[in-house]
Amino acid sequence: MAEPLFVAGKTIDVQASTGNFIVKDRFVLNMERNDRLMIAYIVGHFPQWFNGKVEGPVAASTLRYYELQYDAGDRPILEALGGEASVETTMTEVFALMDRQRSGQGGILAINGWGNIFYVRDELNVLRVVYVHWCDDAWGVEASLMHRKDVEYPIRDRVFARVRQSV
Repeated sequence: MAEPLFVAGKTIDVQASTGNFIVKDRFVLNMERNDRLMIAYIVGHFPQWFNGKVEGPVAASTLRYYELQYDAGDRPILEALGGEASVETTMTEVFALMDRQRSGQGGILAINGWGNIFYVRDELNVLRVVYVHWCDDAWGVEASLMHRKDVEYPIRDRVFARVRQSV
């Protein structure tokens, strides 16, 4: 019997937002310990795909992480979690989780060298991979295409998805 792709991890509630979330105003390079989230780098296509994005108010949600048990690309991850609609999150939610761990303290995001994978729609409504990583006392943020043949996320990375509410 094959080893499962994931081990389901903890859940976390994210409060509803009431105003607009302007990505370029929140995801800003900053290495000063002040009121802003510390972000050491923003790479890949993140500025191109997300700097023009404005999200309206986002409903309260519950996210769960799934820890990879072996290296895998987007296709097997999406298949195992039920497809694109099942994994889609928002930049508002990504930022809220990063902000809760703004100094690298423990929480739901991996801060021990492993990465955190989110699937988020960009300003043109295309689903992209947003990868956040704690390194050297600050966050790193990257955005990349989905389904790249040359990319496999390493064992122990965490993939975040919304918990479906039962009706």
